[in-house]
Amino acid sequence: TSVEIPSGVSKIGDYAFGYCDSLGNTTIPSSVTSIAQNAFCNSSADLTIYCSQNTVASRFAKENGIRRAEFLYTVLGDGTAEITAYYENATEVEIPSLVDGYVVTSIGDQSFIFSDVKSVTIPDTVTKIDDFAFCQCNSLKSVKMPKVLTYLGEYAFAYTAISHITIPEGIKYIHSCA
Repeated sequence: TSVEIPSGVSKIGDYAFGYCDSLGNTTIPSSVTSIAQNAFCNSSADLTIYCSQNTVASRFAKENGIRRAEFLYTVLGDGTAEITAYYENATEVEIPSLVDGYVVTSIGDQSFIFSDVKSVTIPDTVTKIDDFAFCQCNSLKSVKMPKVLTYLGEYAFAYTAISHITIPEGIKYIHSCA
């Protein structure tokens, strides 16, 4: 139902995921430089490709009409990753716990601002959701927060359609208008 291709894989060959009628979220690292045209043929209508922006996977998804969730990220000083931007046509998003082999620990300032996401699942590797991260996501109704979250920035979920949210027990900072 989901696949996370490890960083370092460079090619996805003929029919690799063809006829996988239950395949949903598929994470493809930027190390992939070649995807066969029929690699995902006759796969599930629920297929969403998670990838970095301006990669082979991104172009493949666009050219083949596959839903995609594209992320930009920055590698932090401690060797983990922060999601810095989201470009989408997927509205139900599961943020990956790894991007190109880096553990995602932070959702950056304004990274999803104004996007059309309706629901977001944040992995249990994320400890920080920065200022304005999901601000003005007017369609956002549902968020699954990570259990290890310690920091929730200013206006992080301001101006969304969320009516109920569960804040994890270990939270240390909830800033104004969060």
